[in-house]
Amino acid sequence: PRIGLTDEPLHPKRVSTQKESSKQDTKKKARERDTLDAVLAHLALKVPESDIESGEEPDFILTLNGQAIGIEVTDLFIESSSVSPLPEQALENEERFVVNGALELARKNRIPPQLLQCRLSRHFLGKQNRQRLVRLLYEWVAANYAQPMEVVAGHERGLPREIYSVMLCGLKSEDHKWNGSCSGFVCDEFSQGFETAINKKTKLLPKYLHKCDTCWLVTAAWQNGGSSFIEWSDDTAAIDFETGFERVFFVEHRNQRVNELSVLSREAAG
Repeated sequence: PRIGLTDEPLHPKRVSTQKESSKQDTKKKARERDTLDAVLAHLALKVPESDIESGEEPDFILTLNGQAIGIEVTDLFIESSSVSPLPEQALENEERFVVNGALELARKNRIPPQLLQCRLSRHFLGKQNRQRLVRLLYEWVAANYAQPMEVVAGHERGLPREIYSVMLCGLKSEDHKWNGSCSGFVCDEFSQGFETAINKKTKLLPKYLHKCDTCWLVTAAWQNGGSSFIEWSDDTAAIDFETGFERVFFVEHRNQRVNELSVLSREAAG
């Protein structure tokens, strides 16, 4: 397998409030629209904004040639293979929370700017350990920070068992650049994952069809973390997926590619 990398910056997570929840909903809808736009560009369809209705269940309804087409968008993730009971994307979010929490403490306490790359032990990731890990990572950096242009490897200074690895480099800039582990193996054998996602959404199809004439399913991998390094493959292309959706697409955002899955209607399959 190949290793996928992302340079997407980490963003601080704050205590959830109604306003923050609204921002998250807005961000989610924007991501769904980006996914839809990728499919429309792939199909060379220029649909006026007035003919694109945003909603829920399905996420969008397009008016195309007099037909109402529902568009349901769903993001794909690789199931966790680690010892943690949390799914892969939840582990990534927990690590981001810890790294950003420690970063805020470093800024507050005026630790000299550092370029930091770290990986936390997944045995300890979870809400119950968040604040302890934030404090632990901050205290280790505060005690071991690098001077400008100096490199400090965690294993040379000794690490607590909760921190799997750390690499520091002192910066001459005015601010820190901290990252968690945003890497993983690229998965190009995801047929079972596609089938699971399709089956899950197919159960909701009758509800969608109350609002539209037919419905398309658009799956997406953002490829911005180990849990979403999913790629199209010849094996996936060769499979006929049974579903009631008229068409099913797969969008690879980082690779900027769109592929259409081969579907077989469940009525025809029966």
